[in-house]
Amino acid sequence: MLVMVLGIFLTYLLVQPTVGKMLVGGQSLRSLNSRNQQLLEQTLRNKRLLDDIINNTPAVIFIKDMEGRYLHVNQAHATERGLPIGEIIGKSDFDLHSPENAELVRTNDHRAIEKNAPIIVEEQLEIDGEMRTFITTKFPLKDLDGETYAICGIATDVTDIKKSEELKHALETAETANQAKSIFLANMSHELRTPLHGILSYAELGKDRIDSISNEKLRRYFENIQISGKRLLNLLNGLLDLSKLEAGKFELVYENSDLLEILNGCIDEQSPEIGKKSLEIVKPQTRVDTQIECDRSKIFQVIRNLLSNAIKFSHTGGVIEIEFADRRLHSSAGETDAIEMCLTDDGDGIDSDDLEIIFDKFAQSKNHEPGGTGLGLSISHEIIKLHQGEIWAENSTHHGAVLRIILPRKKPRARE
Repeated sequence: MLVMVLGIFLTYLLVQPTVGKMLVGGQSLRSLNSRNQQLLEQTLRNKRLLDDIINNTPAVIFIKDMEGRYLHVNQAHATERGLPIGEIIGKSDFDLHSPENAELVRTNDHRAIEKNAPIIVEEQLEIDGEMRTFITTKFPLKDLDGETYAICGIATDVTDIKKSEELKHALETAETANQAKSIFLANMSHELRTPLHGILSYAELGKDRIDSISNEKLRRYFENIQISGKRLLNLLNGLLDLSKLEAGKFELVYENSDLLEILNGCIDEQSPEIGKKSLEIVKPQTRVDTQIECDRSKIFQVIRNLLSNAIKFSHTGGVIEIEFADRRLHSSAGETDAIEMCLTDDGDGIDSDDLEIIFDKFAQSKNHEPGGTGLGLSISHEIIKLHQGEIWAENSTHHGAVLRIILPRKKPRARE
């Protein structure tokens, strides 16, 4: 379509001066010989045809001189601007647009002239108080000597198409979020029901057999009830943390802490799971100062979650490596001393499509084992953000996934 319009329009440019030359000198049609009269009539018909096509095409067409003044515009251009054609001719973009818009248009004009070839650009212009988006082809016009004397443009208003695409994207995003929440609710229902079922089952067994079973078996019943109760409590705490984070009521209590000490506490807590899979934990060999100011319980929660994931996804008999390093954190407030903790598991890594979403609420990796709520990494991400730190995931060059967190060593000043 664009090629056809270009061809017609360029033919129009060639025909128009021809007609003018044939009518100069005061000659009338009667004084011309029959052949020239037929040629003139055919040329006039062609000009009228081209005028009708150009002025009825929905594409915006214009020609500007080297100073940026409009030499010709079609009816679509005039309609778009809400002005008669005569009020546009002779004006520049600085007369018709805001300075910012005019500068953008003029810059693109110069690009086409300097490139000496057609260019296709997207331009956003404010028209009647509304931002409109145009896809415009611009190209230089040359005279018989090959010198550029004007710039021509053919533009299509794609605002409605863009809005439709944005709406479609928004709907797809909402649908994805809705599916994630549905999966989350299904998993949460399962995760809540499992420990509750365990608590009720062992409590009922203990009640029915209290007079006939040994104290050792009764003790195991109580231990299982305790394990299920702790699991249920962790789930409920996760939901409570999420609700506080979304409500902006998740407060930090800073204190002097040792990141290595927090890590050792998490390892001790999860030693049974580490032993079940015969995993080896390799801790830092070089001594980095691990003293920081942070909310100790919240950072313990983050490291516990990262270590738990590493244990879950590592292969039996594998190695989990943990390292510390000195870093600098960059922010709008400047640079500050920081510490990085890097945790590498011995699993299959993270699908590349999941690297950007695993910290999203309710999101779960494609490699995720059945069950779970998908809240752990999301809550960890929010806790690190509240500390004005950074957290991200990547894949190791050798094997497994790498989770990194960077925390400022000192309590950040309150943001103004």
